[in-house]
Amino acid sequence: MCVYPCCAPLQDLFCQELITAVLRSPTTAQADLGVWSALLHGLTAAGASHADLRRLIAKSITDLGALSDEDLQVPVRPGACARIVWAVASSRYTADATPLLRAVNAAMDAGSMQAATPNHWGMLLWSAAHVSCDEPQLLRSCFKHGLAALSGQLAAAQPAAAHSHHDHAARRAHAHPVPCSVVASVLSALASAGYRAPQASGAVTVEQQAAGAEVGLSHWLDAVRLWLAAGGADAAEAAEFEQLQLAASALGAQMPQRPSAAAAAAAAAAAAAEMLSAGTAAAGAAGAAGVAAAGTAVCESVESGGESETEASTAELIMAELYR
Repeated sequence: MCVYPCCAPLQDLFCQELITAVLRSPTTAQADLGVWSALLHGLTAAGASHADLRRLIAKSITDLGALSDEDLQVPVRPGACARIVWAVASSRYTADATPLLRAVNAAMDAGSMQAATPNHWGMLLWSAAHVSCDEPQLLRSCFKHGLAALSGQLAAAQPAAAHSHHDHAARRAHAHPVPCSVVASVLSALASAGYRAPQASGAVTVEQQAAGAEVGLSHWLDAVRLWLAAGGADAAEAAEFEQLQLAASALGAQMPQRPSAAAAAAAAAAAAAEMLSAGTAAAGAAGAAGVAAAGTAVCESVESGGESETEASTAELIMAELYR
């Protein structure tokens, strides 16, 4: 959305004219997933009307569906897979988006998500759960890829792994920590897609059990519990942690409760006293200071998900992709 109100009419006109031009252009038939992602995400972020966007989304899905398997298996940036599905979901497009998820899966098979950050996976899985798809195995494939990658990132982000300088996954997890909001959104996406935790109270159908086993649901939930127990969400705000608990509850999964600030302070004081009594006064002081600093840390908002590339303005991004 435009931050300058006086420019809003011009921006709306630009979006409308651009959508009209693209709808009339025959050259979009050869556009790949990366081009469509930049275009749709840019227009969505610019505040284009949902009605106009849905017309363009329908064309993009038709054109992507007409591409050959060879054309689809072209690597794109990790953000491209996530942003195009997010654009479709956020525009309230309710028609069948099967060709889009097929294109995203082909891009993943080509290695497009190997360098994806937790934010990329969170955006992709949440969005994929909110688009219509006539082939459930495509959505399951997205979850299978995403949960496996995120489980590894959660494990690598734990203190024992994060200090390993010889583990590439640990170094990457240290550079791109898993936000509590991403874990909450993935749990919410699983619940929205109809998954249920294996030990959920109430009836869990055979189909739900089989689908959960196929995507590695139990392994993911175990990874989340270990991550929480290791303090993965300690720096998260209370509202974010509450969202995580609510999403887990909707899935039928039990998650450990967050320790209260008083309990955390008491544990820190006890640990420091124990170190001091053992004759390690300097170490005890350092440990107490470190725990105090961790207790007052505030979760920072990272809109870009730690991406290295610089985001261009909406118009520059769209025009660069259309005329490259």
